[in-house]
Amino acid sequence: MTQDVDFFERAALHRFPPKIIWMRCGNQRTAYIEGLIRNNVDAITDLESDRNVACLEIS
Repeated sequence: MTQDVDFFERAALHRFPPKIIWMRCGNQRTAYIEGLIRNNVDAITDLESDRNVACLEIS
C-alpha cells in the first residue's frame, strides 16, 4: 500500500507482481485511512484474484 506514484510506475515497467493499492488521499489521520481500507475491502479482495490488474486506486 502506498501514497506515492513510484510503485505504480514500477509495476507498469516490470509488470506483475507486485499488486499495489495506491492511496490517493494525501496525508490523513489513521482513522481516515482505516475507513478507506474498510470501505474498499471488496475491491482490495478482488485485486488479489484479478490477474490483469496490478494497481487499485482508492481515495
